[in-house]
Amino acid sequence: MNCAPRGRPARIPDRARGSRAIVNLDLRTIDRYVMRQILPPFGLALSVCTFILLMGPMLEQAELLLSKGVPIPTVGFLLLTLVPQGLGVAIPIAILAGILIGLGRMSADRETVALLSCGVSPQRLLRPVLVLCAVVGAVDLFVMTSLIADANQTFREVTFRLMGEKTEGDIKTRVFYEGWPGKVLFVWDTIPGGDWSGVFMADTSNRSGKPTVVTADRARLVLNHQRREVDLYFPNAQQYVPGANQRVYDMASRNDLRISIPAESVFGSGETVLSRGLAEKHIPQLKADIRDKRARGESPHNEIMFLHQMFAFPVACLTFGLLGLTLGLHTRREGKLAGLTLGLAVVFVYYGLHMLGEAGAKGKVLPAEYARWLPNLVLIPVGMLLVRWRSRNAGFGLRVP
Repeated sequence: MNCAPRGRPARIPDRARGSRAIVNLDLRTIDRYVMRQILPPFGLALSVCTFILLMGPMLEQAELLLSKGVPIPTVGFLLLTLVPQGLGVAIPIAILAGILIGLGRMSADRETVALLSCGVSPQRLLRPVLVLCAVVGAVDLFVMTSLIADANQTFREVTFRLMGEKTEGDIKTRVFYEGWPGKVLFVWDTIPGGDWSGVFMADTSNRSGKPTVVTADRARLVLNHQRREVDLYFPNAQQYVPGANQRVYDMASRNDLRISIPAESVFGSGETVLSRGLAEKHIPQLKADIRDKRARGESPHNEIMFLHQMFAFPVACLTFGLLGLTLGLHTRREGKLAGLTLGLAVVFVYYGLHMLGEAGAKGKVLPAEYARWLPNLVLIPVGMLLVRWRSRNAGFGLRVP
């Protein structure tokens, strides 16, 4: 980095005598240079953070899917749908790490000393940093408001369908199936269309310890999307229920008999309900839920916090930009990773304020609308004060970049 004359003149302060010198410097070149120093470590940090955040959920889901015999390409596609939820959190952290590593490299090579000597104040360097943070924040806004909801819902729908199909495939004709807790199923044959014929089922989940037996000429497995259950449906069945006498069963003919099976026994543990939850809803759906809960007299704090979180995390990119500039820009030869320790502290402080705001909203101490904004409301003024302090420490007064 040098101060060779390349563009319009820029006045710089002489900190020793208070006089001014004239140095030609192309400031747009500086903007591009600073961005180029930040982007590569930002990309690396984004990959690492996303991997760390998603490693546990991905391994858990991959194990479940592969155990059900789902093809590997399908498993890969489903795991890709989990990536957006990790990106939404990883992007702000990655931009902070990118700024700290990029500016730390410049400081270690004494390039920041050259910039300050040429009259480029820390406030002036805010422009490329904040522009880059704004672009990254816009990407994070798209991820938070649109991509996460659609990707999560796609994962649920495809997983629900595949698991149901694999469970039906696990039930073989003329073989007792004991894959459901407390139930034993026997199917004599299959009928075109997916139904079974000659069905026998024994249910030992009742408290009496004696099984309830169901026999039917025809039955089929039905996925209940709304109740998160699997129903075994019998159009016409004979049901044998233990009577008062232990040696006697009461027999009754039943039409449209449905026996519910917990979804966990088919899909494994976790949320597999197909109706959209908080993480699968877009802004209009969240607003509708808030209105409905208020009309019923219930507290919509979870929906409100999730709605504001969609915007608070992208704004955190700008917050981390302010803090990253002051922590990464220095005149000491401390190495490329000098500011990363303080950067981790910033992330922990942000997360602590995030949890504090959530606890305050649940305890009705803090309005839910401010819970997710609390870290930004605290750290943005701190970042502005640090920029001012860094400028004065470098011998520059406070001025608009």
